Amino acid sequence: MLNTIKKHVGSAALLSVTTIALFACGGGASKPPTLNLFAAYKTFAEEGYFLTGVISGYCQGTRAQTFRRVVPGYTSSNPPVPALIQSVSEIDVLATGSSAFCQSFYRNPSFDVYFDPNTFTPMNDGSGLGYVYENQVALPTSVTAGSNGTFFTSKYYKNDNGERVLEFTTVNTWEVKADTATTLLYIVTNTATTLTNQLFYKSITTYRLNANNTLTDLTKNNQAPNLVTGTGDQNIYETYYQ
Repeated sequence: MLNTIKKHVGSAALLSVTTIALFACGGGASKPPTLNLFAAYKTFAEEGYFLTGVISGYCQGTRAQTFRRVVPGYTSSNPPVPALIQSVSEIDVLATGSSAFCQSFYRNPSFDVYFDPNTFTPMNDGSGLGYVYENQVALPTSVTAGSNGTFFTSKYYKNDNGERVLEFTTVNTWEVKADTATTLLYIVTNTATTLTNQLFYKSITTYRLNANNTLTDLTKNNQAPNLVTGTGDQNIYETYYQ
C-alpha cells in the first residue's frame, strides 16, 4: 500500500492527529508560523533519508525504510517523459506468529517513485500498472494552521493473467495543524475505496513541518477494514524514531 513522503526532511510517513495549543510568553496565545510546505517536500525528494520505527496494534514489529536521493531519468511511456526517480527499499521484522494479513502488508517491498521535476508531484511510471496518478496539485509554498488541500487521486491497476484490472481508487488529502511557536503538524490522509465504494484501507501520516522548511516523520495509523483482514476492522500504528 502506498507510502507517500518522509524525512528529517520528510517522506511516506505516519501518525496520530494532535493539536497543540500555543502560548506566548506573558500568557497570550501566539500566532502559528507560516512555513513552506513545497520546499520541505522537495527537500525530502532531493536528499532522501533513512527511516526506522516501531509497529504496534494489530501488527507488531519494526520497520526500516531507505529513501535514496532522486536521480534524473525517464518514464517507460512512449514517448518517455523526464522524471526524478527515487528508489525505496524496506526491511520489516514482524513478531513471531503474525497473521497472514500482517505478513502480506509488511512484505519488505522495493519500488521506485517518480516525481515531476518542476512540481514534485507523483508521476506515473508509464507501465500502466500499480498506482496511476491523476489530478496532481503541487503543495503550496506558504501554509499555516488550517491550510488543507488534495495532493492527488489515483487508480490502482493489477495484472490479472495478462489483463490490466482496476482494483481500487485513492484520494490523498493533507491538512496543517498548530504545533509549537515555530513548527506545524502536516497530516496526510490516503483513503482507498473499492469499485463498490467500500473502504479498502486508510492511512493517516503525521509529520512535523520544521522552522527550516523540512519534514520529520512522527507517526502513522493504517486502518484496515474487515474486507481485507477477515478478522474485523483493525488499526496498525507506526511510531518513528527521531
